[in-house]
Amino acid sequence: MVITITMKNLRERNGIFELRIVVPKDCQESVGQTEITQTLKTKDPIEAASLVKGLTKEWKEKFSEIRNASSKAPLLIKSKINDTVADFLKTMDAHLEEHLADYLAQQNEDELKVSSEWYRECSVAIRNNDSGSIDLSAELGITYPLPKQKSPGMTRRLNKVVIDALCRMRQAIDDEVGRAISTEIDNAILEPIPKLIGTEKQPPSSPVQNGTDIVEVMNLMFDAKNRGEKYKGVIESEVKYLQEWLGGKSDITAITKPDLVDYARNCLPYIPKNMQKIDIYKGKSLTECVEMVKGNLTKYIPISHQTCKNRFAKVQRVFSYAKDQLGTIAVDPATGIEIPEVRVVDSQKRGYTDGELAEMWKALAMVYKTVGKRPERYWVPVIGLYHGLRLNEICSLRLKDVYQHADGTFVIDVNRDGANRSVKNNSSVRILSVHPYVLGALCFNKFIDDRKAIASPEALLFPNLTYSAG
Repeated sequence: MVITITMKNLRERNGIFELRIVVPKDCQESVGQTEITQTLKTKDPIEAASLVKGLTKEWKEKFSEIRNASSKAPLLIKSKINDTVADFLKTMDAHLEEHLADYLAQQNEDELKVSSEWYRECSVAIRNNDSGSIDLSAELGITYPLPKQKSPGMTRRLNKVVIDALCRMRQAIDDEVGRAISTEIDNAILEPIPKLIGTEKQPPSSPVQNGTDIVEVMNLMFDAKNRGEKYKGVIESEVKYLQEWLGGKSDITAITKPDLVDYARNCLPYIPKNMQKIDIYKGKSLTECVEMVKGNLTKYIPISHQTCKNRFAKVQRVFSYAKDQLGTIAVDPATGIEIPEVRVVDSQKRGYTDGELAEMWKALAMVYKTVGKRPERYWVPVIGLYHGLRLNEICSLRLKDVYQHADGTFVIDVNRDGANRSVKNNSSVRILSVHPYVLGALCFNKFIDDRKAIASPEALLFPNLTYSAG
């Protein structure tokens, strides 16, 4: 006998029961998790139910304690958030009104173009919660990161105010210059850059200056951070890929944002998964491997989007160090670059064609005429074709599992009861209506009645079949 217990906060994984409690939203910040999972170390459903009851009570008491402690602290209510954001916006507007005109007048057209590009990068970084340290004191009277807020909603709204202000500044630059510089910058950054297959490595147009070689910058960063060999190896690998894609370019001052956009858009999302381990990629250049993936995304699987972001972040560290710590570059070209997500859609398995179905029914008709004492040779494929059951589910059916419901519907009960029976997961335990065509035209109900007339309800529906483990 199989005992099935359905209980809130109790679930089964690989035969072992565990506790699962969703943490209330007002307690998640204190608990540090959105849900609690805890193994109960038992396969006994009765014991598991008893343990869950006690643990659930303990967690509810903890949540009550958290709420009581929070209720004693001053809460930041919605009106307070609105007032704080309004004050922040008012202060920023006043700063812009007082200083913006003079700030723009002090710069020539080239400097204004650099400023517009910088404000775009800041906006992207703030929107992606990757702003780090940003000094906007001259422009907006603020620096990042902003002071820690009591509410995540407050932080998001303050960030939006800053992004809107940066957009207004870019528009003011366009007005000052008399043309849409911001649009020119956006188009230059977002324009795809074609990559030619088989591009030969070109030597740098001029000798690399001391301290500007990207490998030298990377090694200086390693010395300063004093990290382990694994950390160094990972970043060295990413820098090597970047250099290979850029045709051997090594002067970090000569690597531009379009170069990095090209790498992030045309190379990184198409790097094959496990490229160093799979024989088919060995001996091929990075460009050749990337083109293989682009040519057949289902055959040659690329790395995931999250892996792309993680790998590009390692490249960004080198450029950030060159700008912030060494002063080798004035503007970090690796910021504000978004990596497109390449979705690999598995090829869908096609259904049967009309011709294939006709051939199948022709074969089944021949089987039906010669089935004799082996009815399973006919009924197993028919049941699978019309009801979508797995082979083990069909072959392990008992007579009692096929019956007429109280409402007159003939059903097939797929369950775990009995020896040598299994289902894929809990959702696979189900009751299905027998297809009307199978029941009527194919006379499945007569077959069931004939079997029940000579066998007990516990008998197998197809007694000639034997169980084979594995």
